[in-house]
Amino acid sequence: MPNIPAFSSKDLEKALKNLGFTIDRSKGKGGHYKAKSPIGIKIQPGQKNFVIIPHTKEIYEDLRNKILKEVKSFGFSEEQFLEALKK
Repeated sequence: MPNIPAFSSKDLEKALKNLGFTIDRSKGKGGHYKAKSPIGIKIQPGQKNFVIIPHTKEIYEDLRNKILKEVKSFGFSEEQFLEALKK
């Protein structure tokens, strides 16, 4: 698995916005939010069209890897995701 730097839910939210996702704070359970896929991204049958943003100060490593995998399923590369985190 790739070594992804630590980030918070706020960092993840900003990165997903930079990639074109739309944040919907009214959806999700508890303090979690949904980031809906960017317009124009083709969704494969059976693929969900959102990424869950957990409400936590720091996202642990296993969850960071899962989030990266979900973001990559929308056609983004690991480099694009890491660059969006830096912005």
